[in-house]
Amino acid sequence: MTKRILVKIVWSGLILVGLFLFTSDASFFASLLSALGLAIFSFLLVDLFILPRANIALATVIDAVLAYLFIWALASNNAWSMSLFEVLAITIVFTAFEYFYHDWLIKNGIKQDPKLKVE
Repeated sequence: MTKRILVKIVWSGLILVGLFLFTSDASFFASLLSALGLAIFSFLLVDLFILPRANIALATVIDAVLAYLFIWALASNNAWSMSLFEVLAITIVFTAFEYFYHDWLIKNGIKQDPKLKVE
């Protein structure tokens, strides 16, 4: 379990912090905390709860919606200079990472239970 969350935190942190710094006037510390918050929240909700009960596509779509809303709220509440297009672009990049991460999780430890379904 520790390896799985560390992989998520490191890779999504690299992606998100870099994109936050590139697209907005956010500080490094604010970008780092935001990336950490999104990674942990996404891991707990999607990777541990939804992915074992659903398929990769559904988990990835939920991650995309979660990421978009999370990033949009951060940008709005912190007065970051991000347009909605930049929020969408970051969401797309993050979602692409999530698709491959979900595939890796299924191959390396997340057991899918066909009895529990999210429909």
